Parts: sequence; structure tokens; C-alpha cells
Amino acid sequence: MIALVPAAMQEAGVAKVECPECTTMRSLPLRGETVRFPPHDKRKTRTPPRAARWVKRGTTWELVGP
Repeated sequence: MIALVPAAMQEAGVAKVECPECTTMRSLPLRGETVRFPPHDKRKTRTPPRAARWVKRGTTWELVGP
């Protein structure tokens, strides 16, 4: 579970979230009042993502993108 508010995701119209540990990007389904990042293998390449996405900076989540 991540500390990102589903209402903020809906308002921005962006459901993609970047893993704070390995920068893997996933589209997360909104279910109820929580957002969960699924377990995954770490990325093997370091290609920077170019799409709009939510990124954890410090203790807050911010919307970044092109």
C-alpha cells in the first residue's frame, strides 16, 4: 500500500505510479480508498520513463511528466 490518495489520481487523470525503489512504472487500478503497488521484479534497464506518472519524493507523492 502506498500513501497516495485515489482522489488525487482521479482528479489528475493519471493512474501510472513509479516504484520508489527501482523506477518500474505501473498503471494501478483504483479500488476504494487505498492504492497498492503490486509485487514485481526489479527493472533490469535504466531507461527513463517519459509518461506522466506519480513519483515519491521524500515522503510525498508528486505528479511528474512531459
